[in-house]
Amino acid sequence: MPEAFVCNCDLTAGILISKLEEKGYRVPEDLSVIGFDNFAYPGYADTKVTTYKVDMKAMAKAALDKVIRQIRTPGRGRGLEIIPGCVRWKNSVKMK
Repeated sequence: MPEAFVCNCDLTAGILISKLEEKGYRVPEDLSVIGFDNFAYPGYADTKVTTYKVDMKAMAKAALDKVIRQIRTPGRGRGLEIIPGCVRWKNSVKMK
């Protein structure tokens, strides 16, 4: 088993934690799991997943700005946008 898993979203991380626990693994004692988005999914219990929190409003605005630029001037609006975020430490990562 790896030492840690990095998941594409907190929902995936929560599901993974459940599956690992069904197999007898303990999170974070045996391995760590981190998610991405810091989004509370309706109907899914908060498993206190350590996550990388992104600014969803800033991400949506950047995407919309790109679409508008491409509509107004085809070929523009491409490139990389970096949206800042931060780690939210919770209970799914073992701190050494």
